[in-house]
Amino acid sequence: MSEALSTTGAPSPAESVLSVMQELIGVLEQELSLVKKQDVKAIQDLRRNKCKLILDYKSLLRTFSTQPELLKDAAPAIRGQIMEVGQKLEEVTRRNAAALKAAAEATQRIVQTVVRLLKKEVFQQAIYKDLRKAHLKLGSYSPTCPPVTIDRKA
Repeated sequence: MSEALSTTGAPSPAESVLSVMQELIGVLEQELSLVKKQDVKAIQDLRRNKCKLILDYKSLLRTFSTQPELLKDAAPAIRGQIMEVGQKLEEVTRRNAAALKAAAEATQRIVQTVVRLLKKEVFQQAIYKDLRKAHLKLGSYSPTCPPVTIDRKA
């Protein structure tokens, strides 16, 4: 924050939101690089900080929506920085969401592939190849076990 702090030394709400936005951009960019590296442990550690920043950001936005004069009273330079950083935050958020969605879809495809291969392996057990036990296979006709039907309407 290059602008002067308020007279009490504490940052104004506009300065606070600018600071949170800049931190959030840093965390999202860091998360993007960790997703590319597939560093799951580091992503989990980063998630706590990301969630805290998101809650802080939402809280500050709620404050501005209920008290819009806080933003109007901010210095023009701070308002300009908020607009610039807001656009960058939107871009980084969009890239972050796309990367996380791609990672989630890739993980889901891997799990589905593993499940499909396991099913294929389990259903091709030797029991189905043994002719003495062929009648145990679902959908097979067995001369020793007559088919049974159940009338559920009765």
